Amino acid sequence: MHAILSHALGDGVNESTLQRLGQGLVASHHRANEVVYRQGSAPDGIYFIGHGCVLLEWTAPNGFVAAFRLASTGEGFGYRSFCGEEPRSTVARSVTSSLTLHVPARALESAMAEDPGLTRALARLLARDVGPKISKIARNGRTPVRTRLAYVLTDLVQRLPGSDTEEGEYFEFPLTQKDLSNLLDVSQETISRTLSEFEDAELLTIRHGPRRLLVRDRTALAEIAGSGD
Repeated sequence: MHAILSHALGDGVNESTLQRLGQGLVASHHRANEVVYRQGSAPDGIYFIGHGCVLLEWTAPNGFVAAFRLASTGEGFGYRSFCGEEPRSTVARSVTSSLTLHVPARALESAMAEDPGLTRALARLLARDVGPKISKIARNGRTPVRTRLAYVLTDLVQRLPGSDTEEGEYFEFPLTQKDLSNLLDVSQETISRTLSEFEDAELLTIRHGPRRLLVRDRTALAEIAGSGD
């Protein structure tokens, strides 16, 4: 747990601060589709992922759901609302079996008062968060769906652990077609059709039970992601 904190926060945080935060961590195991925190709840600290994946989603009053960011092993989430002192703007939903490490707000505030390096580390987390950029590209309706989907998949395989086989690279794939449709703001039918096009082109295969992604040609997928057409 100390290693996860150290990696996520980076250099500049005192070792004693990391130890104090580590002692106050609240570790929780979550089943797939279990909610970690709810939209509108108090910003009671920040979270890091020991293993697994957590999807951040916004739900409109009419029930419309938009997904904005997938956080994976070693990454943090919940720091925007904590730093902004605002209620949670999204639901955090575990999309796999996950272990989350919660650093309570009181422990963070106390440590920040004594160690300016922690404040700078949180500022770096905000600055380096590519979630808003990925969401903007993924939801840009002026860009073809195949480009946007290839972009999202390329980002995921860069961050998820995989294994090489004779067929290609295998990844435990955390997202359903519904999740992908919420990320791209398109129908599930459109996601299904585009994935089928990728499979026909021998770029990838999605297998079920458990859900896994076989990437046959990562270079070609990345080229589609960067093509804009």
